[in-house]
Amino acid sequence: MDGCSGRFQGLKGSTGDEQFNNPTALAVDALNGWIYVVDQWKHRIKKFDNRLRFLLAWGSQGDRDDQFQTPGDIAIDPAGDWIYVLDKGNQRVQRFGTKGEFSQSWGVQGDGDGEFQAPGTIAIDNSGFIYVGDIESQRVQKFDDRGNPLWEALTAVP
Repeated sequence: MDGCSGRFQGLKGSTGDEQFNNPTALAVDALNGWIYVVDQWKHRIKKFDNRLRFLLAWGSQGDRDDQFQTPGDIAIDPAGDWIYVLDKGNQRVQRFGTKGEFSQSWGVQGDGDGEFQAPGTIAIDNSGFIYVGDIESQRVQKFDDRGNPLWEALTAVP
């Protein structure tokens, strides 16, 4: 960070922890001020403090727990305890603690309850329920905080 303007200084495409390669989504933890950024083409999540100082990163490309295949969106639960990452290429949601520790995942490719074709967005309401929008299946699914499907709403295409 440059001390005068407050703007972050870096070289496009460089490999430093602070650098991004297609930052597609971010979420701010309102309780702690931490900023989580989805670095899509590096298949990573990066965590910064509220002054944009790098704190940590986790993830790599793959299909195992705590790996991503094109992560696309991110959300934080209201208590600031869990980070939910929409792992688009693996058609799943992964849950992590605030230090990047893997907790659980759910979802596979399909059209059934808890399954995804092309998940595009994730959001969490004030009660901690998780919503995932699936572009290909034309629906939104609601989950509890452990990934259990509660309902779905189909969207209509005119």
